[in-house]
Order: sequence, then structure tokens, then C-alpha cells
Amino acid sequence: MNYNAPGSGSRTPMALFSENARDVAAKVGDIANRVAGDFTGREVRLRNHPRKVVSELLRNSNSAQVLARRLFRTFVKPGAEVLVPHDLSPAFPTPEDAEAAFYVFDRDLNGDVSMDELEAFCDEVHREKKAIAASLKDLDSVITKLDRVFFVIIFIITIIVFISIISASTAASLASAGTAVLGLSWLLQATAQEFLQSIIFVFVKHPFDVGDRVTVYGNTGSLMRGDDYYVTEISLLYTEFKKMEGHIVQAPNSVLNTLFILNHRRSGQLADVFELRMKYGTPPSVIKELEARMTEYVLDNKRDFTGKIITELRGFEDAYCMTVNFICFHKTSFQNELLRLIRHNKLAIELMNQMVALGIEQPRRQYQISGRDFPVYQSNIQPPSYEDSNQKPTVDPALLTATRRRANSRATADTTDVFQDVFVSRKASNAHINHPPVIAEEFAESSGVDRVSNRSNHRLEQLPTNGSGGSKNIFGRSMTFRKSADRSERDRDRDMV
Repeated sequence: MNYNAPGSGSRTPMALFSENARDVAAKVGDIANRVAGDFTGREVRLRNHPRKVVSELLRNSNSAQVLARRLFRTFVKPGAEVLVPHDLSPAFPTPEDAEAAFYVFDRDLNGDVSMDELEAFCDEVHREKKAIAASLKDLDSVITKLDRVFFVIIFIITIIVFISIISASTAASLASAGTAVLGLSWLLQATAQEFLQSIIFVFVKHPFDVGDRVTVYGNTGSLMRGDDYYVTEISLLYTEFKKMEGHIVQAPNSVLNTLFILNHRRSGQLADVFELRMKYGTPPSVIKELEARMTEYVLDNKRDFTGKIITELRGFEDAYCMTVNFICFHKTSFQNELLRLIRHNKLAIELMNQMVALGIEQPRRQYQISGRDFPVYQSNIQPPSYEDSNQKPTVDPALLTATRRRANSRATADTTDVFQDVFVSRKASNAHINHPPVIAEEFAESSGVDRVSNRSNHRLEQLPTNGSGGSKNIFGRSMTFRKSADRSERDRDRDMV
């Protein structure tokens, strides 16, 4: 039988019917859109239009990465691992247009684009689309609520003016009532002030949009010095944030109007500071050598960092410790927390390795343990060299089994960005949960004893029935066996008597 031949639909007629029906519905929709476009004078794109296809692929992270890989494999030269500006020339009429399009993808401006970099860019575009859509939806909701409030106010004013025009006595009564209302205006003072501050914050200042990572300075966070959040929803009187740990926080806009807010998305290249505590008396030449080695490292990783390392001697402590700051600069902002963590960890591990290679020691105190007449001092013993062959490693490589199992695993890695996925609360809840099918396990039947034991275990695991079969099996036991056992016990007692 030829399994590679196209299916005739004889075995699965409904699948063939649904596929053909889907194609027919899509063609009918294209025709209807074309007719509607002719009547309205607008250009309507068909379902196979390139721009519409790209827009559909940018709906989620997986399809966005598929689009990036398709673009990379389409334009990359055979045997090459990166894209260069000349590779995009076949898709554009002039080399200038190709170069301009290339630098849209080349975010680090290093002259080439790898597949990982293109995937990250397409995933960022997908997130930007979701964030813009959510921001527009929230602003539309805010404008709708504001329109309703103003409509109620104008409606009340119109009724008062209309009544005052019709009847003069009613106008005098309204004037006296207005005086009484003004006397009680202190009740609505706080509400009116909060309402006006929220309007100014949302429409005039507008320090962030949905999806932005912000740092709010003030009485927030575990240390009450501020904390980092992702913006999930903007309303008229409040804003919802998502913490790095996943908590949802709601803050009044009137309070946010008085705080300092740092927006990471709108920031540029940001610094990453490493505070190092060294032994007092560490030679400056060693610090310079460490700075030179780290500069070489950031130049080799120019996709992630700028080619600049700054050192700062912060100070000395009791002539036993010196504090030095090593400052590097990321090429992007800290909007993507997962990317920031990866870069930070890479640089920290390299900095640790170089410090070990240069023999930079930790600060050690000296304590006096004797009296004035017996000046004996105790100090820490110098550790053995890291290159000493007799020194055993701190971690046995045989214990690193989980790392090797993870490296050899064929399971799909979870690439979900747990920090930046701020649209979880906006997803519609699905009441119909599709549970995975239950797979009946087959027991090994190597011998008759195993088969008997399996059948007996299967009977013991059966639940009691509440129907007509309840008199036969109760709690998984046979009533016949119990009666025969009772009868044998009575016969045994009779014989003993």
C-alpha cells in the first residue's frame, strides 16, 4: 500500500469536507472583500497578501520566531551564519533602501544580524503590537468613562438652566438649593481633586504605556525605597502593575502623579554596576589588568555590551578592605528582564573567572588575641593556588547529573518570558478544559503468578457498586467466600467440643 499517495477522503470524509469548506469560505470572503472595496473605494488585501501573512504570523511568539527563521534562510548566503546589508538587495530596488531596512533589524549596530538576533527582534515586534493594542484599548476605555462623566454633568446643568428659564420661582428655589450644596462642597473636595489629578496624569503627563517596565520610587517594595513593575492596565482613576514576582498591584493615579517614575522602555543604554570588595593593598596594576581583560570580553560580545568598562575606587575600610566598582553598559535598556539577567550573569561569571586567574584576594581582618606584654596576632592562612594540581575541585563533576540530563533531553524548553508576559489577565478564560486521554497501562505477564496477582489487584481496586450488584461485592469482598469461611470456623469449633 502506498502511504505517500494523496488521501482520497474515503477513510476520513469529514476531514476532507472541512478542508474544502474552509478553502471555499476563504475564497468567498476574498470575493466579498474585493466587491466591498470596489464600492467603498478602499484597498482590501486578500488573505494571501504578504503584509497580511506577516501580520498573522506576528500574533504570538512561536509564529514570530518562525517568521524570523524564514526570513533569515531566505536571504542568507549559503554557508554564512549572519546577514549583511548586501544580502537584502534582491528585495529592494536600491542599495540604500536595503541598507535602511537592514539597520531596522541590526539593533546593536554591529554590521551583521544573526538568526537569534532576528528572532529576538520579531518577538519584540510581536510584544510591541500587543502592548500598543492594549494601550489603545485602555485609553479608549478611559475616554469613554470620561465622556459619560461629562455627559452627566452637562445634562444636569442643562436641566437646571431649562427649569430656571421656564419658572422664575423655581429659579429662586434652585439658587437657595445651590447655596446649600456649595456649603457641603467639602464632602466632594477629595473626590474632585483625585479626579482632576488622574485626568492630568493619564492624558497630560502619560509617563508609561501598557507593557512598559517602570521603577516607581516612593514607599513601595520590600525596603520601602521603590520597586520594579510591568504596566498591565491603565484606567481613569487607577493603574494596575505586575511585580517581578508575579503579584498584581493597583495604585491610584492621583498618588502616582506625585512620585518619580523611571520608564525603562523609553531609556537608552543602561549601566550595570558590579561592586567588588578586595584585599587592602591590591596593586593598581592588577586592577588595570582586570579592566583590560573585561574590556576585551565586552568587545568580543559586542552584540550585548558596548566596548567600554569604567572602574571606580569607592573607598577604604579600616585599612583592610577596598571597594571597587566595575561598570559596563548594555546596548539595550532593561525592558526585557530575561535578556538583562542572561547578560548580567554572563558578565558576572567572566568577571569571577578573571579575578581568580589574577589571584585577587578577599579582604581579611587581623584580630589581637593576646595582651600588651604578649603581642601575638592571628591571621587567616593563605589559600592554595587555584592552579595547584593537588587541590580538589569544590564541586565533584560526577554530581552534575541534572545538567547533563537537561542537555541531552529532547523535551521542548519553556521559552515563555515570565517577566514580560503582562497580558495573562487579558486572556479569556476557557471553561471547556480538554483533559489528556487516559492511557490504560498493560501489566507485564511474564508468568501465571503475575497474571493472577494483576487480576487480584485489579479486583481490589474496583469500587463498590450501588446498583443491583451491591449484594454480591461489598468493599471489594465476596460474600460467598465470607460465608464459607464462617461455616468452616463453626465446624472447627464443633469438632473441638
